Amino acid sequence: LRPNKLLVMDPRGEEIALQGEKTKEPTFGLPAMWVDMTLREDAMFHGYTVVDSPTIITTHITELVKSNMSELLSYTETQKLLHELDKDQQKLVEELIPKRITVGGVQRVLQNLLNERVSIRDLPTILEGISEACSVTQ
Repeated sequence: LRPNKLLVMDPRGEEIALQGEKTKEPTFGLPAMWVDMTLREDAMFHGYTVVDSPTIITTHITELVKSNMSELLSYTETQKLLHELDKDQQKLVEELIPKRITVGGVQRVLQNLLNERVSIRDLPTILEGISEACSVTQ
């Protein structure tokens, strides 16, 4: 990071036509340049992506969390997710766990989805898919 500087990137991948220090964007490794804050308007006029230091830090932390999300999903967290489902979804959980798959098995499925950056927000649909897969394999 460079205090009082802006990180400028060309979304087209072309060379940046401003004065500054060449670098690579830290999160995605894209070619970039540190420029003086007074060049913000010029950079925006050229259609460059302009990012300040706090945004760079936030983006980097967000990407780190996303990349390691599966490691954050513990057995206990999986149990909590299952327990917090709506009442009408609890019947699905009762039919599935532990008769057809364990909580640990569900955890591994969810971790694999997270590793692929697939959202696990729609847990009932995921559980229905697990149930169907269990039917096919048994």
